[in-house]
Order: sequence, then structure tokens, then C-alpha cells
Amino acid sequence: INDDDVQTDIKKTLQQHEPGRIFTDDELKKFWNLEELVSKPRLYLFTTLCYYTGGRPDAIIDIQVKHINFNENRISLKAMKKGQSYSQKVKDEVIEMLHSWIKRHNLKHNNFIFYPQQTFERAKTEEARQNAKNKSASYSGYREALQKIYDPVFNKGIDSYDIMYKITTYSLRRTSATRIYKAHGIIAAKNFLNHTDIKTTMKYLNISEKDDDLAVNVL
Repeated sequence: INDDDVQTDIKKTLQQHEPGRIFTDDELKKFWNLEELVSKPRLYLFTTLCYYTGGRPDAIIDIQVKHINFNENRISLKAMKKGQSYSQKVKDEVIEMLHSWIKRHNLKHNNFIFYPQQTFERAKTEEARQNAKNKSASYSGYREALQKIYDPVFNKGIDSYDIMYKITTYSLRRTSATRIYKAHGIIAAKNFLNHTDIKTTMKYLNISEKDDDLAVNVL
């Protein structure tokens, strides 16, 4: 498969599917600087990993210390359904954030990066606190907290049921994949999203017939 072979299919797919909203460049810059986000380290790290790995949010919430290869700047992510896990390379800055986070929270090999904070804080013994770190937090809690940040800034006037027109946590994955598509083509975007079928990627991205210019900087 090559990019030239799928351009016609891309255009047909765009007419049949609403791909969902992504961040504009200005929105993305604004998002990373929101005080409501920056002041919440867990949410900031979570969204950073969603964007730079392109992983699904429920895969990000399940990252354990052992899934991070600090020597190769890679993170192992679970795939959809029963698919095999896959490895995604990330920037030095992301690895440094993770290293600092692990050190600050004294996380060990099997601990989850996003362990349930309330369970940890309510634990009465050291053993219970350590056991709390061996479980992942609930993604629903992160989703709800982040939506409270997205809605007043990016989703004003959009009805709650119009999910395809709203910025959500999935918008981070869509945004980074779309930028990779513009810079490197559909195959690179497919690999980044860990899709098995290129048609799935074409449905997923926010691309149009006018997207024939390449992004200078990808992520």
C-alpha cells in the first residue's frame, strides 16, 4: 500500500463519515497553557501521554512502570480488544516527565503511573498504600475531570449530545495522528494509531481534499 493508491478512497470516506473534532493549532497551544490543566499534574501528564503516544485513553491509564523503556524512549501500550501490545517511541521531554513522576511517587516495577489516588490516600497501612499503586485508576474519573476543562473553553454553545463536534480526550489522539498524516502520509498515521486496517485510519483522521500541504513540525 502507498499513499497515492489510497487518496481516492480517502475522499470517498470523508463524504461518508464524520471524523470528529480535533484541536486547531491555536486551540492546542491554549490547551497546554490552561491553568486548570497545568495546576493538575496528573491530568497534565495523562493528556501529554495521550497526545504524544497517540494511545487510546484507556491504554494510557493502564501504563505501568515496567512498560516504559527509558533507554529507547519507548512505551508499551495495550491494543484494542485482544490485540497484542505495541511499542510507541516518544520525545525525550516525555520520558523525562515520566522519570520525574516515578521518582516523586516512589513507583516500582509493577506500579501503575496513574494509580487510584483516593484509595492511596485513604489507606491505613503502608502495605495498603503500596497495594493501591498496583491498580490502575478509573479512566471515567479522568474523562469527567478533563471534560470540565474542555467544555467552558472549547465547547461553548455545543449541546452535550453533539459529541462529534466537541473537544474530548480522544481529540488529542485524533489531533496528533492528523498532524502526522499531513507531515508523513497515511501509512505513518496508520502505524502511529496502531490500526490494522488503513480504512479505519481514513475514517479516524480529520483530513480533507484541501490537506495537500505538509506540516513543517509534526508534534
